[in-house]
Amino acid sequence: MKKTLSLLLLVVMLITLTVPIVYATKINPDLIKIIPTPTPKLKIPSKDLIKIFPTPTPKPKIPSKDFIKIIPTPTPKTKYPPKMPRVPKDVLDDILNPPEIPEDKTPKVPVNPGKPKTKVPKSGKFVTSEGPLFIMFRDDLTKGYEMFTPMDLSFDGDYVFLLVSNAMHTVGELIVTIRQGMVTVSPQMYPGVKIKDGILTFFEDISSVSTIKPSKLKKVDIPFDMPVNVMSRLGVDNYVLMYINCPVSYKRNSEYITPFSLEDEYYLERMYELIDLMD
Repeated sequence: MKKTLSLLLLVVMLITLTVPIVYATKINPDLIKIIPTPTPKLKIPSKDLIKIFPTPTPKPKIPSKDFIKIIPTPTPKTKYPPKMPRVPKDVLDDILNPPEIPEDKTPKVPVNPGKPKTKVPKSGKFVTSEGPLFIMFRDDLTKGYEMFTPMDLSFDGDYVFLLVSNAMHTVGELIVTIRQGMVTVSPQMYPGVKIKDGILTFFEDISSVSTIKPSKLKKVDIPFDMPVNVMSRLGVDNYVLMYINCPVSYKRNSEYITPFSLEDEYYLERMYELIDLMD
């Protein structure tokens, strides 16, 4: 009996709670108005209460006396020059006691070659290009005044050398043209001078000369007025000794013939310049 009564009470309570809800759902939506939430108004303080507060400036922090230390200014160190390396004893001995220079045994070229051992005719019989005398370096090759001309074939150009007859007269010029290793030798004789084909060749150096007699040099003869690669043909390097020896005939009283002297200062100057080209 008690359980049934409690159940009835519960049903009544549920009915009383649900009736207002159902009634609220049946309300006309037009009658429903959304009331906005009022925004609170800011309270403006009075002018008397407004005061401008300045921005506080930060105070520098002064370190305590215990932490203040005086750092001394560094004094610059004196720069000394670097120590010189010690000279080895053997090097020092060479400096204090230099070795003796061996005596130069190369033959010296005399300024005045002197007189030939053979008699010189009144007019020359052979012609050579101007330069040093063979007898200055080798007295085993000749007793006369045959000359040779040192040259450097590595420089292209046209070179002119005097043609001298028996170291007595200048009878013409020898024009030597060098182009890329090709050498062309052309004699230009003065009027009234006749020259015959003799010998034209090149020696490697003065020590390699075995003979200067034209009759024994036919195998190494080079023709005039023809370009020839001297280095490949004769097996020599750039520094050579040009030797020409040709029979010549002329009249010494001709107006074109000029006397030649071995003591002439201009000849000696040119000769020593040519000697500098010798190996």
